[in-house]
Amino acid sequence: MGGIDHERLLAHVDVGVFVVDVSRTVIYANEAMARLLATTREKLDGSRIDVDVGIVCENGSALPRGDLPMNVALRTGQSSRDVLGFSRSDGVLVWGLLTVSVDGEGDARRAICTLTEVGRIREAHPERAVHAALERSNARVRSLLDAMPAVLYEYELTDDGADRVRHVVGPARQIFGIEPEALMNGSEGLWSRIHPDDVTPVREAIARSAMTMTVVEHELRLFSDDFGGYRWLRLRGRPARQEQSLVWTGVALDITASRALEEQLRVAQRREAMAELAAGVAHNFNNMLAAIMPNLELALEEVAEETRPLLEDARYAAESAADLVRRLVALTRGTANAGVSTELVTITRRVAQLCRQTFDRAITIDVLEPPPRADVVGGESDHEQAILNLLLNARDALQGREGARIVLTIERLTERPGMVTVCVSDNGAGMDEATRRRLGEPFFTTKSPGRGTGLGLAMVFGTIRDLGGEVHCDSQVGVGTTFTLTIPSAPVPQGSAVPAPDAMGTATGRVLVVEDEALVRSTIARALRRENFQLVEAVDGQDALDRLEREVDTFDAVVLDLSLPHVPGRNVLAWIRARRPELPVVVLSGNIDLAALDPAPDATLAKPEGVADLARVLSSLISRLP
Repeated sequence: MGGIDHERLLAHVDVGVFVVDVSRTVIYANEAMARLLATTREKLDGSRIDVDVGIVCENGSALPRGDLPMNVALRTGQSSRDVLGFSRSDGVLVWGLLTVSVDGEGDARRAICTLTEVGRIREAHPERAVHAALERSNARVRSLLDAMPAVLYEYELTDDGADRVRHVVGPARQIFGIEPEALMNGSEGLWSRIHPDDVTPVREAIARSAMTMTVVEHELRLFSDDFGGYRWLRLRGRPARQEQSLVWTGVALDITASRALEEQLRVAQRREAMAELAAGVAHNFNNMLAAIMPNLELALEEVAEETRPLLEDARYAAESAADLVRRLVALTRGTANAGVSTELVTITRRVAQLCRQTFDRAITIDVLEPPPRADVVGGESDHEQAILNLLLNARDALQGREGARIVLTIERLTERPGMVTVCVSDNGAGMDEATRRRLGEPFFTTKSPGRGTGLGLAMVFGTIRDLGGEVHCDSQVGVGTTFTLTIPSAPVPQGSAVPAPDAMGTATGRVLVVEDEALVRSTIARALRRENFQLVEAVDGQDALDRLEREVDTFDAVVLDLSLPHVPGRNVLAWIRARRPELPVVVLSGNIDLAALDPAPDATLAKPEGVADLARVLSSLISRLP
């Protein structure tokens, strides 16, 4: 640029341009460069930028003259790009992208430089200005990190096997439950906080990363004092060699909440699978009971008096089995009986007395001063089973303990009108936080194989929540456990007249019974014939439709199972409603949600209990026909 041939062009660009010769002297500077440095071109010409202008690097420290990009370029002949700070005479620090390229050889070598401004800091002392800017930047970063469930860390592993957390930034206290300084006081405290099952996998992951020099990614559980249990962390770190050690720089993200959501989804999926299994079991089991219970009723009418107690016991066992199936289906579907009420004090005393007779006599069971009466929503079997399950768990927690005691209390909550609590407390082994968080999960049990299914507490949680109540557990290892059931109260029943059998109607008629199980079908037919009904039997849905097509007008009622092969019972019901809507249809099923049927039948009865009422319901419906 000796003759300044490009003067006119360079005078109109916004980028600062200057040229330095081998003596480090400025031989050219355009107007933009003079404006950036708040000086004139005349003052720049012949000046030494490395002497007259203070230049700092990105961390705010002064850049040595020998390291200035233009000097390095003149010395080595290599181009460069750097972000540097240039301090002006008016106290403003100009940050700019400096590019340097070299032209010429020997004494004719020149450094051609461009400076593009990227920011300014107004401060009389450049070093302090940069320091203040960096502090503000660091404060913003710390603020962002503190708002995130994550910490940045440096973990060092020396060549002789020693390791330590070298640096931590972020909400370490909230995540780890200890101060960051405690994490950096050697590795023993850190490793002792990692869940025992995770220690070996973490060490192996670190060893693989060290061997391959690849990023380590791993999930582990770390005990937090504040949390009172283990938090889940996801670690990600990149290794780098530093003298005689490897240092991983990375982030530890708290994923406890997401893990909890994953666990809830897993439990929900398991519950859904359990519901499918329970529905199939309930259908088959109820079909068997639907044959057993009516036949027992018929047998009780005819047997000798000395034989009746045997059949009465069999009937009671069958009814208990039917109730167990109902509760299992209710657990999987969330259909506890909220439409009835139960007197809780009587139920609690009854269950407590049963357990006194069957538990180890060394266990004391007390019911402490209950109110005279406490009516709550839900059926007797709902609450009987819930309290019994809690007492059984308390018994197991008391094994081998001296002074074993279970205390039951019932109380109306003054602070929550309309709610009643029943508490079951023991002085047994107690539970840790990790166990408490899993309570109510189907199939989760702390008992040894063969001693527990993990369904007892799941039924308690499911039943009480479906009734609009709550289940709370307070427990301390070595001290004991208290389960509190909070249940909505119900008005005291005033009593109602039970209609006499004749009030249901005495009409009979021709009935189509649609049932694929031969044993159930024959039982229904036998019971209805005893009541003078005429029976036509269909073995599946297609058989039912064929008979209805031929003689629909000859039937006075239809008894229909919904779970049928070939043609579903719902389709048969829809056909009847379309062709002869006034024809009474009684749905009798073992595991279908009868309340959700569309189109709706005239009556719904659940197997096996409904078989006994079938004749009276049919009589009532037929008597209403025109």
